[in-house]
Amino acid sequence: MTEARKGLDISRWQGDVNFYAIKKSGYDFVILNAGYGRYINQKDQYFETNYKQAKEAGLNVGAYWYSYAKTASEAEQEAKTFLEAVKGKQFEYPLAFDIEDPSQSGLSNKTINAMCKAFCSYLEKNGYYAMIYSFGGWLENRISAANKKAYDIWLAEWTNASQPSVYTGAYGIWQYSDNARASGINGAVDANRAYKDYPTIIKSAGLNGFEKIKMEEKKPEQPKKKVTKGDVNGDGKVNVTDVTITSAAVKGKKTLNVEQKEAADMNGDGKVNVADVSAISAKAKGVSEKPKTKIIKYTIRYGDTLIGIAKKFGVSVIDIAELNGIKNVNKILAGQVIEIKVKED
Repeated sequence: MTEARKGLDISRWQGDVNFYAIKKSGYDFVILNAGYGRYINQKDQYFETNYKQAKEAGLNVGAYWYSYAKTASEAEQEAKTFLEAVKGKQFEYPLAFDIEDPSQSGLSNKTINAMCKAFCSYLEKNGYYAMIYSFGGWLENRISAANKKAYDIWLAEWTNASQPSVYTGAYGIWQYSDNARASGINGAVDANRAYKDYPTIIKSAGLNGFEKIKMEEKKPEQPKKKVTKGDVNGDGKVNVTDVTITSAAVKGKKTLNVEQKEAADMNGDGKVNVADVSAISAKAKGVSEKPKTKIIKYTIRYGDTLIGIAKKFGVSVIDIAELNGIKNVNKILAGQVIEIKVKED
């Protein structure tokens, strides 16, 4: 697993929360309760405020829906209500199906798993990253291997140990405490560790309200004769002959064709003049031209996308990808160092 990111899950039970204090104290994400049950009037009364303030504070956000369903059809209806509650919002972390209520303990494993599939598959069909939340005992003994393979797991197992012991399977998020203390919150709160880079995964795939990153299309260039600056006569060298020809053209004693003009126009101003004669002469003597581009190194940060980095430096996504051997522009990792060719100031 990758290095864990710290997070909290928050609902109306926490009351008014200072999300800036949460962010400042080193937390990366919050997962907000959006509501419970099958009806929109069961939406968490703090959800809208919590979402707005968490985003303003710069926290990554996920959401969960507490289930009271007893059948797969009821679970699907809960999923529909959940999406109605989160409509128009963007989430860097998954949307979770919270199945743990005591009223569901008497249901068969078959029904429990049908409910998980109905809820999560509905979210996925509508473009969301689905996750199952429950306690270690339920996840170990009641949730099927198929569901645990199909959907990420958010494990609730409260312990001071370095890893869970009741649940032995894979998980993306571990809620390791229900009695944590955090700046910005009065009283206890659930504390979590996330072991996947969910913001990058979700944004790159265009899920949870984000647009998918698309590879820029490069228009095919028309075949063009390669012109070397300074090589006016086209013999593959820059020497005194090129100086003589260019000087004659500047004095009006010789007419240059299109390729010769391009080769002679050393500063790219569209003209051939005395300055170009001097530049060709310097190059012929072995004086290197000042490079017009330079390579810089950039360390990818959490939440970066390749298209965003390209826009920041005014370059092409494809150029960055080719320079660094990146085959999938939708898959970059925080901490990865890439090279970018930029124009010199």
